[in-house]
Amino acid sequence: MKIHPSKLAAAWLMWSLVLMIVTVIATQSLAQPEEIIRVEYIVMEPEEYKEYEETITPESVDPEKNLLGEYTITAYCGCEICCGEWASKRPLDVDGNQIVYGSYGIELTPDYSIASPLPEGTRVDIEELGIHEVQDTTSIWIRDAYEGRIIDLYMGNDEEAHQRALEWGKQTMKVWEVE
Repeated sequence: MKIHPSKLAAAWLMWSLVLMIVTVIATQSLAQPEEIIRVEYIVMEPEEYKEYEETITPESVDPEKNLLGEYTITAYCGCEICCGEWASKRPLDVDGNQIVYGSYGIELTPDYSIASPLPEGTRVDIEELGIHEVQDTTSIWIRDAYEGRIIDLYMGNDEEAHQRALEWGKQTMKVWEVE
């Protein structure tokens, strides 16, 4: 069997190139250090202070929460201005008050229920606001306008709810999915 020198050289060159690429990829993945957050605090003991340092990795902060990103947070109430024609078609409770149901058939609860393009029942932790659950949907044109990054807080169905929604306005906050 005769080996042609140019084919041998080409094979050697290809093999060298593959080894170089693998080495570069391996080196880059090893060179990226794990992000570390350092928290320093002082604990007071009788008559003396001791300084402690605690190291927290991103995984140890809260492994049950997944950052979804920044969302536009708006607010709405059960009135006709916020809900349109649906506001006049609601059932009444025994006291004659309207019962507000979300698009999934769940009675909405102020300070807990939200409307969002996220799947029904998704629980989210909104920065500074706490845990809320998707129990209503946003309209398609709203969803598209905010590229799916919109959450509408349900403020209630009482006299002051619409005013609270107006005062809330539109804010941007970080949102985590809670498992």
